[in-house]
Amino acid sequence: MIVTQLSLQPPSELTSSDYISLMSHGVGDLSSYNVVELNRLRNGIFAQAGLDFSKTNPALYKLFSKFDWYKPTTSSGSVVYANLTPLQKKNVLALLNEEKKRCGGRLTLSDFYRVKVRQLSEDDLKKYNKEDLKILRNSLIARYGLTFNDAKLRKIYSNMPWYKPNPNITASEIIDKQMSDLERANIQTILRVEQKN
Repeated sequence: MIVTQLSLQPPSELTSSDYISLMSHGVGDLSSYNVVELNRLRNGIFAQAGLDFSKTNPALYKLFSKFDWYKPTTSSGSVVYANLTPLQKKNVLALLNEEKKRCGGRLTLSDFYRVKVRQLSEDDLKKYNKEDLKILRNSLIARYGLTFNDAKLRKIYSNMPWYKPNPNITASEIIDKQMSDLERANIQTILRVEQKN
């Protein structure tokens, strides 16, 4: 069987055919896709293979439910992954690697979401290295528009749909006046773990 590679062109919103093509064609150039689209395409492979996102990621469940090919059968990602073809696994890996590259090297979009919406414990953060923790901690401030001197942080956050730099705002103004108690608590938890690493 000859496998062709697709040169995917990102539409303003991913279509059913964007997802379907990844089940039988190799991934081509991903440079024109944003990090959200990469994440959705990767999860779209799992969705087409039957992964039920209803409890783990309601936003993805809602997104994929509008497509007639979405027929969730299991909530086990490992079961779904085991049943993917070698080509589909290769596509998952290519999409994941590109997403991680844009998120700092080891992180994915879901890591940024998690630190924003959930009360973190030190146990939640054990899987991250010191650099990951720095990126995640600063992401909470970046969401409010802080402009960073650190070029690596600027590059990572520029890939995020929520990052809108505002040179007129300071970190102390964000932390003292704009952040939620949850976000401030998560910064402190991340800092504690960061200092232990």
